[in-house]
Amino acid sequence: FFKQKTAYEISACLVGSEMCIRDRRRSYLRKLTNDIEETVSLSIPIGTKLVYFDRIEFHWPMQLNLEAGDQLTLQASASGKLYLSSIEEEKVIQIFKNIKTPKTAKNTITDISQFKKEIKKIKNQGYAFDDEEWFNGMVGLSVPIFNSDEELCFCLSTHTAKSRKDINDLKKILSVMQSSANNLKKVLFKD
Repeated sequence: FFKQKTAYEISACLVGSEMCIRDRRRSYLRKLTNDIEETVSLSIPIGTKLVYFDRIEFHWPMQLNLEAGDQLTLQASASGKLYLSSIEEEKVIQIFKNIKTPKTAKNTITDISQFKKEIKKIKNQGYAFDDEEWFNGMVGLSVPIFNSDEELCFCLSTHTAKSRKDINDLKKILSVMQSSANNLKKVLFKD
């Protein structure tokens, strides 16, 4: 259905040994977590799914407990929408229809024309927000990490309770997230 690289193909273009990559990657994620005072995650597209690859928690009493290996909703999470914006519109529409677009929160987009506009906006700006689309009371931001062929390989994201940060607060940390994505790209890929 989608042209996807296998885990072997992705690992073949990663920099250094697996442990070295993991340690360096987690160091950057930990720094970002401390800089923005929120949990950060790396997710990876696998076919028509987006899966958490790594996550560093910030120590807040109220958290959304997701772990490496958990799947993200494509049509409602910031990373899911960012991933969808990287593939052909025809395939995106097919995925959207197949998901049956359940309304999981008050702002979940269930209308196809509204969803197409959202994906187009994300494609043009190069990052995505989730404004209470996945869970009520939660907002998120996701930025891409591309390989040397400009294929989206990872989504770097943060989600937080709206009582701590709103979309305007997330806009203020966008440049920090993008800088971290650039640093992670250097750690993750040879070129």
